[in-house]
Amino acid sequence: METDLITDYRQIRISGYKDLSVKGKALYREKCNELIRDGELRKGHLQTLLLWADHYDRYWRLRKEVDEEGETYITHNRDGEKMIKQNPKVDMRDRAEAKATKLLNEFGATLRQSRKLGKEKKPPKTDLDIFMEKINGGGN
Repeated sequence: METDLITDYRQIRISGYKDLSVKGKALYREKCNELIRDGELRKGHLQTLLLWADHYDRYWRLRKEVDEEGETYITHNRDGEKMIKQNPKVDMRDRAEAKATKLLNEFGATLRQSRKLGKEKKPPKTDLDIFMEKINGGGN
């Protein structure tokens, strides 16, 4: 529906926005502005973008923590033997990244999706377009 198209930055604040972290809010605003600029942002997109920003922010925080702590840690079993275990934040980081990527794919944000969307949006050539190409030396 054309009426739900968002054209003004002031229309992007929705329930849950104030609960995002500072970085999450910045990610959300940046993506909304990008979609407004492209004429693609609709009211129905906002909740998905909010979730994307939250997961993407979580990914970056967990990535930093895993980089600092390491992907594994050493512990001991009941017999006192050393065991190397995976940092639980690795799985949390990977899940946050997967969720953020899945949500962003809905907006054609991957290269594959952008190409697909671009092909669908390109109107077919009219007879006039073909004629003009031939006149300008673009055709055979």
